[in-house]
Amino acid sequence: MNRQEILTTLDMKAFYSSELPSLKVNGAGMAQALCPLHNDTKPSLSINLTTGLYKCHGCNQSGDIFSFYQKRHTVNFKTALFELAKLAGLNPEPQKKIVKEYDYVDESGKILFQTVRDEPKDFKQRRHDDKGGWIYNLQGVRLVPYNLPEVIKADSIIIPEGERDADNLKALGLTSTCNPMGAGKWKEKYNQYFKGKKAIIIPDADKPGRDHALQIAKNLKGIAESVKIVELPDLKEKQDVSDWLHAGGTKERLLEIIKDTPEWEESNSPDIRDGQTDTYKIDPLSFLRKGSDLQSLECHIEWAIDKLLPKQSITLLHGKGGIGKTWLCLIMADFISKGNQFMNLITQKMPVVFIDFENSLPVLVDRVKKIGIEDVLFWHNSNEILRPSKLDKPEWEYYKSLPTGLLIFDTLRASQGQDENDSQKMAFIMTRLKELRDKGFTILLLHHTPKGNDRTYKGSTAILDLADQVLSLHKVKKSNPEGGEVDEDEDDHNCYYRLGTKDKTRYEHFHIFMSFDKEKGFIKATDPDDEYLRPIYEILKNRERLNQKQIFELIKVELDIKSKGKVINLLRKGEGKYWTSHRDKNAVFYEAIETVQVSTPIYRTDGHFPDGPSITVQTDNNTDTLQPLDNSQVSKCSAMSQAHRTDDRCSFCMLTPAQRILCEVINPCPKNGGDNNE
Repeated sequence: MNRQEILTTLDMKAFYSSELPSLKVNGAGMAQALCPLHNDTKPSLSINLTTGLYKCHGCNQSGDIFSFYQKRHTVNFKTALFELAKLAGLNPEPQKKIVKEYDYVDESGKILFQTVRDEPKDFKQRRHDDKGGWIYNLQGVRLVPYNLPEVIKADSIIIPEGERDADNLKALGLTSTCNPMGAGKWKEKYNQYFKGKKAIIIPDADKPGRDHALQIAKNLKGIAESVKIVELPDLKEKQDVSDWLHAGGTKERLLEIIKDTPEWEESNSPDIRDGQTDTYKIDPLSFLRKGSDLQSLECHIEWAIDKLLPKQSITLLHGKGGIGKTWLCLIMADFISKGNQFMNLITQKMPVVFIDFENSLPVLVDRVKKIGIEDVLFWHNSNEILRPSKLDKPEWEYYKSLPTGLLIFDTLRASQGQDENDSQKMAFIMTRLKELRDKGFTILLLHHTPKGNDRTYKGSTAILDLADQVLSLHKVKKSNPEGGEVDEDEDDHNCYYRLGTKDKTRYEHFHIFMSFDKEKGFIKATDPDDEYLRPIYEILKNRERLNQKQIFELIKVELDIKSKGKVINLLRKGEGKYWTSHRDKNAVFYEAIETVQVSTPIYRTDGHFPDGPSITVQTDNNTDTLQPLDNSQVSKCSAMSQAHRTDDRCSFCMLTPAQRILCEVINPCPKNGGDNNE
C-alpha cells in the first residue's frame, strides 16, 4: 500500500462528493465547494478531480487528498493513508513484523520459550518445535521469571511489568525480572526464586499496573526478606520505568527513590478491590472518557503561526550562531502581536513576551526600530527593576504571572545554568516549560547547533524528546545543481534560508524559504528548487513517458544537474503538481500532467508589501496565485511601467487580459537592458 496506488485507484469525484455535499463539478475535471476548513459562506474551495489536489481561496489551505483528509478529520498521515486505502478498496491491513525477541531461560541459560514483540505493537509467546521452527503456544513448557540465572544469584531484584523495562534496568547494572505474558499473570510458582531476597516492584502508571504490583507484593510478602512498591515521580498515565529513564532518570536517582520508599505493608496498602482509600472509592466511569466522548469535544489544534508555531506547545528553533534566529523571532513576534500574516501564513493575535538573555540593549533597540515593533513586551537582562529569572531557579515561577500568550526565550542555553548534555537536568528544565505550556502559554526556545553541523540541535536528547515541535533555520544555495548546504562563509545574496521541521514534530511537517535583507530582515522567497521544476516539466511534456535514468540523462545536459539524488528530490517535489508517476515492472515512469497550476508573483502599487494577501485569478486552464513582492521591486517596476506602457499594459507584461486588471506590472521585470533576473 502506497500513496501512488491509492491515487491511481481511488475515485476522486466520489470521495469529494461524499465529503462535500455542496460540491459542484464545472467541467474539465474541476469542481468547487464550500470549504470545510473554515467558516465558508460561498464556494471558495477548488478541487482538481484528476489529481485530487485542492486549494481554498478563502483560508489559503491547499494540498493533496491525504492532506485534505488529515485536516478534515484531524488525524495524522498514517491514519489518513489507512482510511483512504480502505475507501479505494485496497487492503490496508499492515503485515506484522517481529522487532524484538525476549528469551526465557532455565538455571543453566537454556532457552525454554520466547516472548516476541511484533510491529504493529503486539506480544505473543512461542516455543521451539523439533524441526528448528517455532510453535506459538506454551503447551507443556516450564514457566519461569525473566533473567532467571541472574535472579537466583542476586540479593536484591527489581520487578517491573515487562521485558523491555527489565532489559533497560539490566543495562544500568541492576538485576531485574518480570513474569511472562504481562500484568495480572504472576503465578505462585515464581515465588520460590525470591525467598530471602529484597524485592522492589515498580508498577506501570495505570490501574492494571498498580493491580499487578499489589498481586506480586501479596505473593512475595513473608517469602522475600522485604517487599517495596516504588512509585516513580512525574510519570504520566500508562508510562513505565523505561519512559522515566528515557526522560532523564538515572541509576543513582532510582536507587535514592528505592532507599526512601518504605517497605510495603498489606494493612496500609490501598486495595482497589476493597476500596480502602478515598481515592479508590471514586467510580472510574465518573472521570474516564471514551474516545467517542473526546471526539465530541470542541477542541482542536490551533496555531500562533499556521503550520509553523502551534499554540500551547514547546517549539525548539535551532540554528548556528549568527544565522539570524533573533532577527527572525523578533519579526515573528511583531506579526503575532499585531495579528498580521507572517510570510503569507495566518497568525493568531496574542500577547508576546520576548525574554532576552543574550543581546546587548543597543543591539536589541536597533533591531526593534528597524522592524518597527510596537506591541511586543520585552524582558531584557539589563532590566534594573527585575531581571528575567533562570528556569532552574525558584524565581522561575514568576513566568506564570506574565500575560498568557507567546513566551520567547533567547536562548535556551542562556535561560538556565544547567549542563545541556545532562539528560536528567535538561528533562528538569523542559518539565518546567511543560508546566507553563499546560497553563496555556506557547513557548518558543531559540537554541544553538553543535559546531560543524547546523542540521541538528545541541545537547541532550531530552531537549528534543520533550519538545512538541522542532524547527531548524539554515542556509541553502539559490542555485545548486549538486544539492546540499552552503559553506559557512557563503554570501547572503547567494543563499536562501530554510525554516521548518526536519526532525521531531507532533504536527504535520512544513517549511518555507526566505531571503535576508540587512535592513528589513527576513523576506519570503520561493523554494529554490522551483526554478528547475518547470524546465523538467517541459522536458516531460514533449515525450510520452520517461524513467528516472532517462530523465537524469536529459537533465544533466539541459539543466547541468549532475547529482542523481538532486534529480530524485526534484521528481518527488513535482509529483502531483507537474507530473505523475507509476511503476512498470522494475522501473518508475513519469508523465507530464496536462494542466499545471502555475503560481506567478506580481508587483502591486497599493503599498501593501511584502506580507499582504495573495491575489487569485481563474483562467481557462488553471488558477494563478499572484503574490506581492517587496517595495524595492515595486519602485523599479513602477518606473519601468511608466517608461514602457502601451495602451493597456506594460510592454514587458506577460499576463492575460483577464489578469492584467489586477496589477500594474508582472514579474519577470527587465533589468539592465533586458536581463530578466528580478
